[in-house]
Amino acid sequence: MIHGFSIFQLISFYIIFGLVFTAAVDFLLSKTQDEEIQFKNIERLLSIVLWPIYLFIFILNFKR
Repeated sequence: MIHGFSIFQLISFYIIFGLVFTAAVDFLLSKTQDEEIQFKNIERLLSIVLWPIYLFIFILNFKR
């Protein structure tokens, strides 16, 4: 337990935040880019699991 949260709860928070982050990025891409520059399903899955890395890359590229 970490600060009163079980491992299952921490993993659930991690996945839920990944889902929200991926949905937000997917929405932004659909509004600003062509259909050719959309997430594929494997990219969505990786974005959900590796959202901290995708968030860092998104912030770096968004500033340019």
